[in-house]
Amino acid sequence: MTRIAAGLVAAALVLTACDPLELAAPSTPPPAPPAQPPPANAAALLGKLVVAEEDTGAHYKREHWGEGWSEDRNGCSTRELVLLEQARAAEPGRNCAPDCPSADQSCWVSPYDGRPTGDARDLEIDHRVSLKEASRSRVVQAGGKPGLGAARLWSPERKHAFYEDRSNLVAVTSQVNQSKSDDDAGDWRPAQRAAWCDFATRYAQTKVKYGLTVDRAEHAGLAQMLGTCPK
Repeated sequence: MTRIAAGLVAAALVLTACDPLELAAPSTPPPAPPAQPPPANAAALLGKLVVAEEDTGAHYKREHWGEGWSEDRNGCSTRELVLLEQARAAEPGRNCAPDCPSADQSCWVSPYDGRPTGDARDLEIDHRVSLKEASRSRVVQAGGKPGLGAARLWSPERKHAFYEDRSNLVAVTSQVNQSKSDDDAGDWRPAQRAAWCDFATRYAQTKVKYGLTVDRAEHAGLAQMLGTCPK
């Protein structure tokens, strides 16, 4: 089971109540590291990507995609859920906000730079495939051909669904998030080489999931990072 899948199961069990009294039990051991995809899967994933030039017009407006985070029926925001899924030892506190038992503990490790922290305030939520990158990517049509229109033409509902999709979200340090900014996989990669496989896999999965194209530099960057997946 992948780390994200394990986190979703754990979060679902915890968040059904969000009752501090029910969370008094000792914390469980840290989850195992996420399983890396074998080379065959990485190559197959790369083969599903459609290469096309980006729409480079100045059309991107972040407010068209989302501001802030939605809350689920338990009052837990998307940010809080991502932090809980990625946490090694944190538990939901008041209103499901993730609390680290001690600020000295490494409840989170930012995967891009390997920096540990016990304070969720040190972390920002990054879209692996940035909103701007998505808006400039063309949409794959039936038959696997890139369309003339880009994802910037999506409906407001689909844009918001992409914005809130936790499979494309990761908690990282503020510094590295600001450094990455809106760059795509052709312009940026994690400083931690050990994070390349996971980052590229999840990035490519998002592109395939939403039927978004990649440009040539992006494809080359993904190929290099996926090439580090264990053999």
